[in-house]
Amino acid sequence: MNRHQVMKSSITCLYFGRQNGYFSGGDNVLSNRSVMYYPPESKAVVFETHHVYATDVEDVFKVEGNLIFKTSYYYEQSFNRGGSFISSSSDSRDRGILDFDFHGFWSRTTGKLCMVGSSYTYSDEGKLLQLEAVLKINNLKSSSNISTLVTGTIASLKSANDPNYFEKISLLMFPQVNYGYTISQGCPLGTDVQPKLSLSLSRTRTICDMLSGGENAFELEYASGCDSSKSCSPFGDNIGYLPPVMSLSTIQCSADGLSLRFLIEFRNNSYRGYYICPNIITSLIGEGTWDAKSNRLCIAACRIYDASSSLETSRVRDCTTRLSLRFPAVLSIRRTGTVVGEIWSLKKRNEAGFFDRIEFRNTGHYSGKIQLQGLKYEDGQGEEILSKEES
Repeated sequence: MNRHQVMKSSITCLYFGRQNGYFSGGDNVLSNRSVMYYPPESKAVVFETHHVYATDVEDVFKVEGNLIFKTSYYYEQSFNRGGSFISSSSDSRDRGILDFDFHGFWSRTTGKLCMVGSSYTYSDEGKLLQLEAVLKINNLKSSSNISTLVTGTIASLKSANDPNYFEKISLLMFPQVNYGYTISQGCPLGTDVQPKLSLSLSRTRTICDMLSGGENAFELEYASGCDSSKSCSPFGDNIGYLPPVMSLSTIQCSADGLSLRFLIEFRNNSYRGYYICPNIITSLIGEGTWDAKSNRLCIAACRIYDASSSLETSRVRDCTTRLSLRFPAVLSIRRTGTVVGEIWSLKKRNEAGFFDRIEFRNTGHYSGKIQLQGLKYEDGQGEEILSKEES
């Protein structure tokens, strides 16, 4: 890699900033010794670019940055308008953080990044381990869409019998640079609901404002007669159960606040706390846009395949799942959901992958801001008992 002569000027237009994602593997150096509960299916990783320089080879650039591994259960996920980031206020020794300094070269044409670097940690016996590694990242390009996943590996440069050796780690990140919303807007085949039955958004509050700032958890209500049959879940019989809970985790928000990107996870329990590491195998990647005419958020979602063996092999396809989300204008003792919606398939009933329509409503763990102007409460007889103004 040293054959490329580096020019002095920094190429700021190619600055990747911060890329968030997940990793698997490397348990011998990345196990979280401060938390002795069962390990997560996947764990958080952050790739931060510090400098990008031109070289004397066209479309090849030198890159300097850090790869930060986070394995603790107790992270707080924060959000800003340009994307999301992960932070923690606890001591780094309790957070299970491993921070690699990397430098290498990136090809703008192929999207491949190859870097070498080092870090250190301590073994279970307290011995200092000096880690040397090569980082390879694929599909890191200057623009992206819903089908774009950034994948890669980090491998030890030591031999397997060396005490500083660690097993290969696979990576999966969701690109946040120049994202393009490519799936057509609207809720095709969604249930029509009169716009007056749903709350509209004020001029000062966007859908991004409503759904950012934490995890949004929803209880799933399947069609009558559904059990574990293949036509009841977006995942069919592949996971062996019907998930009772779905969560929407914001990946990124558009500049105008009207569109969002989500990681949509289907879980087998309602409690998650600060455990922000999802099971990619039971997750969808989606993008949604607020429809002001129908007062609802329309979301197109895609399956993530081949993540069970290694995150490096993950790929996106089958974007036939749709979701809609709205804020009911009237609540009652029987209808308590301040956020409701449905999930459906664009496939025909006799097609592989079809599933029956699923309804959902927010749970007590919902942390979004749903106090909108015009929200009404009625008793069981339809009499209005309270009207709540926007706070």
